[in-house]
Amino acid sequence: MATVSRTQSLSTAHLRVRQTYTHRSGSNIARQIELGFRLALTREVREGEKEVLKQFHQEQSIERALDSTQPEKETHRQALIQVCRIIFNLNEFVYAD
Repeated sequence: MATVSRTQSLSTAHLRVRQTYTHRSGSNIARQIELGFRLALTREVREGEKEVLKQFHQEQSIERALDSTQPEKETHRQALIQVCRIIFNLNEFVYAD
């Protein structure tokens, strides 16, 4: 079994999720979170989880908009990357020894 670095895994996962998100959910953050949970954790997101992540996304979008001159679409994308990192870092994965 080939060893893949954490950085490579995150980069590959980020690209796949971004492409899939764009195709399946457009720019609707609630649908993006739902899709992220299905893809990464193979389960539905709980309503409380979704609300927390929506709030986090909104805060990140505002923070990034205040700190940069990037267009709104880019601040949304950067905030979504942070949401994806949270989902990927949830301890719900099965590891094979």
